[in-house]
Amino acid sequence: MNPLQQKIKSISDRLSVVLSDYNNLLKENCELKETIAGLQKELGQEKRKNTNLEGNLLLLKKTTGNNLSNNEEESLDIMLDQYLLELDKCIASLNMQ
Repeated sequence: MNPLQQKIKSISDRLSVVLSDYNNLLKENCELKETIAGLQKELGQEKRKNTNLEGNLLLLKKTTGNNLSNNEEESLDIMLDQYLLELDKCIASLNMQ
């Protein structure tokens, strides 16, 4: 084999290794994206649970006669307003059907 052919073979071999590594990295990237999407979904669910628990705590304090701080009162009012808006949307949706 002449030196030019050896050089071409060497470059071809290195290119094959680079392409193989690239394909492996693409596969790993896809897997990581799927993992991220799953974790983001899980985080969203946990945030909703946390919000619901905080709301339940405020309601529990309110119904048991515990005094709420001004901040807690505002949070409770905002939460109740959001619930009312959701109820209005649901009612409007049902009326459309």
